[in-house]
Amino acid sequence: MKLICDSGSTKSEWVYIKDGEILQKVKLDGINPILHTAEKIDSIIKQLNYFETVENLFFYGAGCINDEVNRKLKEQLKLKFTKASIEVNSDLLGAARSLSQNEKSIVGILGTGSNSCFYDGSKIVENISPMGFIIGDEGSGAVMGKQLIADICKNQCPKDIISKFNQKYNLSKSDIVENIYRSNSPSKFLASFTYFLVENIENKYIQNLIYRCIKSFLIRNILQYSDAKNLKINFVGSIAYIFSDIIKQCMLEFDLNCGKIEKTPLNGLIHFHL
Repeated sequence: MKLICDSGSTKSEWVYIKDGEILQKVKLDGINPILHTAEKIDSIIKQLNYFETVENLFFYGAGCINDEVNRKLKEQLKLKFTKASIEVNSDLLGAARSLSQNEKSIVGILGTGSNSCFYDGSKIVENISPMGFIIGDEGSGAVMGKQLIADICKNQCPKDIISKFNQKYNLSKSDIVENIYRSNSPSKFLASFTYFLVENIENKYIQNLIYRCIKSFLIRNILQYSDAKNLKINFVGSIAYIFSDIIKQCMLEFDLNCGKIEKTPLNGLIHFHL
């Protein structure tokens, strides 16, 4: 039996595969070995099953950033899945394997945060560091939300958008400061306003905001790879999926070759490991 996991910081999805068929899917809290304690991770792992019959476990997750971090998580998984061969990899490699399988490509992740890489069909050979939503994460939900909030607080967007926002969220400037500067998950708070962008997508200001953010991601990340104009560029993530039309429009302007755009990497990972 095989077990494949795609994990973010807030949620994870696990798929059991037996004899080439999906046996069971399980959704749990996310596992991030950088953010979460060993106790927290263990409490999530305990909710799984088939501990003695899983032969291969493939874990792809946020926070799996280097060999030492990955080794510790692998050891923790091994305590439960005692008979399994275990691989722990980054969510970026998971995205690359899912979207590109064994083909050379460039891969972008656009979700709460953003990331990208040059994938040679086997491994990641180049990565432009995302740097987080304060100075990086271009094109992400957090950065789009940050720009929207900044424009609303500084009266830099149409009055009807400000009015709709205030009616929907009823947030004071003090509430906004509290959630950004004093909470444990400011990027999640900012990315939550993506729903407002979607609801008002017909508004020209909203369209331009999204367009600028996507264009910034392409310029500051994708175009940094030397083969960017010669390879397919695949995307995964909720933001990529929701705003796929704008991504395609921006890529045409830069003469880039748009490949797949998927909401999650899980189906592609199942295909890869089968």
